[in-house]
Amino acid sequence: MRRRLTQEAEQMRRRLSQEAEQMRRRLTQEAEQMRRRLTQEAEQMRRRLTQEAEQMQRRLTQEAEQMQRRLTQEAEQMQRRLTQEAEQLRRGLALEAEQLRRGLALEAEQLRRGLALEAEQLRRGLALEAEQLRRGLALEAEQLRRGLALEAEQLRRGLALEAEQLRRQGLTVETELLRRQGLTVEVEQLHIDVVEVLRKSGAHLSRDELQDTGTELCRLAAKGDLGGLKIWKLARVDMTMSGYDGKTPAEVAKAFGRKEVEDFLQAA
Repeated sequence: MRRRLTQEAEQMRRRLSQEAEQMRRRLTQEAEQMRRRLTQEAEQMRRRLTQEAEQMQRRLTQEAEQMQRRLTQEAEQMQRRLTQEAEQLRRGLALEAEQLRRGLALEAEQLRRGLALEAEQLRRGLALEAEQLRRGLALEAEQLRRGLALEAEQLRRGLALEAEQLRRQGLTVETELLRRQGLTVEVEQLHIDVVEVLRKSGAHLSRDELQDTGTELCRLAAKGDLGGLKIWKLARVDMTMSGYDGKTPAEVAKAFGRKEVEDFLQAA
């Protein structure tokens, strides 16, 4: 605006200069004295206009500064208002997010409880089915054990009868029974009653049959098969025989953490 006023003042000054020049020329023609007076008046007018222009420039400068200050204040107020609105919006969003989080947490807890209830019901159902299955298997195992015990008793009685008949005939029980049944087979098949009958009759394992016995004893020790080891002991086998790697069954049981088997072998 100051420039515009300056331009307008400049244009006015030029116009006045032109008018003064025209007037000067005309007055020059009319009279030299009039020219001097007009020149003086023009000079005075120019000075006055210059002063007015300077005053106007100062006033416009002040108004511009005031306007700038007012705009700055308005901008600061707007910035504060926007900051307050942004803070309110942030708080509102934070509140909504917290409510949403609580709602999701509640739903998750309800879902977890529902799943836990379903899992408990499923566990109980599976436990019931497992118990029923265990009872059924236990019943079947008991029936099988009784059947095997009956067969073993019948076999023991038959072998005892055959042994008695062989004694009456004057034959060695050891040779005939090992040929027909085999002590090794009975030991491997866990026929403890048959093994007892054969041992009482004097049967024993041959050197060839004892060749891999140490490895078999180590295998049973590693598995923790205490029943199998007891049958081998019943057959009068040396329980300290080494396996293919030179380790005794007791050492193998100790290496595999079979404490009960280790104690049994050390006591044997």
